Formats: sequence, structure tokens, C-alpha cells
Amino acid sequence: MKKNRSIIFMCFLLLLGACVPKPPVPTETPTLGVEYDLFIAAEKMFEAEDYPQALDAYSEYVNQYPDKPLAPAALIKIGKTNSILGNYDEARRAYTRLISEYPRSSFNPDAQLGVLFTYYQEGNY
Repeated sequence: MKKNRSIIFMCFLLLLGACVPKPPVPTETPTLGVEYDLFIAAEKMFEAEDYPQALDAYSEYVNQYPDKPLAPAALIKIGKTNSILGNYDEARRAYTRLISEYPRSSFNPDAQLGVLFTYYQEGNY
């Protein structure tokens, strides 16, 4: 029975993700500054699976540059990194912050799915 619920839940998540409209492509390129270097450094750490360092760098970016275009991307990566590390409460905080502070972000649907994923990983479904 539990296996059936898990399969149904995963199908639901798949269908939910498939129904999300594609975000519009930005017409103007954001200006790149010093903050871009910090974000790129965090990305390299994430790709190298140095998750604690990447988490620190993404957090530093969001705290120093909350009004920059890459802030929502940094928040989604904070959520993903915390999920990888098993810090589901912290991941949910990052996802809900993205949803509330950047409601028009193209990362918003991913953040909503991220919240559902953390509850699923904890067995809260």
C-alpha cells in the first residue's frame, strides 16, 4: 500500500512539473559585476560537490545582493544544497523565501516542487 502511494505521489509530482508554463526568456542581459564572480564561485563549488562551501557562498550572495537578478537562483541552490545535505527544514526556508520575496521569478515553480520534495523525503505526505 505504501509503495502504491509513493508511486502515485511521484506521478503527481511529474504531472505537476509538466503543467508548469515555460518562463519567458529575458530580453535584456543583466549587467555583470563583482557579485557575479561570487555566484560563479558558488556554482563551481556546487559542481565539485563541495556542498558546505557552496552553501556558504550562495548564502553570502543572497545576504549581500538580495536585489540582484541572480538572487532567486542563489536561493534555489541553497534549497537544493540543503536538500542534498538532508537539512530539509533549511531547504524549505530557502524555497519559501524565494516564493515570498520573488513571486515573479522563473524559479518559483521549482521552489514549490522543492517544498513538496522536502516533505516527501521526511515522509510527511
